[in-house]
Amino acid sequence: MIENNTLEQVGGVNLCVTSAKNLVVRGNRFSETHRTKPGSTGAEYGIDQTAVIWIAACQGVRLEGNEVSGMGPLARRALAVAGDVQGLSGAETGVRVLQWPDSGEK
Repeated sequence: MIENNTLEQVGGVNLCVTSAKNLVVRGNRFSETHRTKPGSTGAEYGIDQTAVIWIAACQGVRLEGNEVSGMGPLARRALAVAGDVQGLSGAETGVRVLQWPDSGEK
């Protein structure tokens, strides 16, 4: 379980989940993300540095009550999911974007 964490001012992916089985990601707060250009960490694995949360090669991941606020201009999405993920729940409701102040997107 990844629960009740607060991550602030992270330039790239805030949470990278890979090779997990039956994982719950709940109640985490991500704020003021993607204000600076992300590095290339994980590029060789195809990690999307424009996402706040990235999930790949997982089975049975459940997202609940996570919030993203203050996404910066270098963010493109709150959640990115690779094609090799099975049994993901909460992709539509488990990550809530509170505001996109710099990009104008919602």
